[in-house]
Amino acid sequence: MKVIKGKKTFEMGRSELEELVEGFAEIVVDIGTGDGKFVYKLAQAHPEWFCIGIDSTQANLEEYSAKIYKKPSRGGLSNAIYVIASAEDLPQELIGLADQIYVNFPWGSLLERVVRGGQTVLSNLVRISAATAIVEMLINYSLFTDPVPVEVRELPELTLDYIDHKLAPAYAKAGIIVVQREILGKDELKEIPTTWSKKLAYGREPRTLHIRMEIKKTDGGDLL
Repeated sequence: MKVIKGKKTFEMGRSELEELVEGFAEIVVDIGTGDGKFVYKLAQAHPEWFCIGIDSTQANLEEYSAKIYKKPSRGGLSNAIYVIASAEDLPQELIGLADQIYVNFPWGSLLERVVRGGQTVLSNLVRISAATAIVEMLINYSLFTDPVPVEVRELPELTLDYIDHKLAPAYAKAGIIVVQREILGKDELKEIPTTWSKKLAYGREPRTLHIRMEIKKTDGGDLL
């Protein structure tokens, strides 16, 4: 898989990745990580976790991917990496590793896939998950209020009813079970360490949809 360090990239195989993550209590994967701030803050707050940020746009990852390789006194971290990949084509090296999976404020094709329950992306989440995994998803609910951006006008509105009757069955088909869904307000948004959450928290009537899900597999890797 392609790992980024500032403006440079290098390949990392499965065995090298396993060496990096060995001994950590949890392996966390953030898909569509954007600028990578969320992964950096999470790794900083939880040195017992190993955090992996994934984004398809290399330029997004340059700042924080350079920062983690600095000396600890200058913000460097040994429990995080950034990977260039899309949600539709996650690296084989990640199969079966993730104890926690985050999808924070998706946009573009990733937003469409999660809102419509696209089976390729959902299957990829299951593929990279460990025997049991928690999936946390945050979606900017304000997108579905007037004025609706052109990019999302063709998408179904993410009401709680839509989640219960349309989205949850689609996710369950892929092996992902919705266990909680709620609308977060300004106060909750301020506590989420992403660039977008901070912007949204101080916007007009900020509301974010939070969906928590579970993946459970048998010892053989099949879904329960």
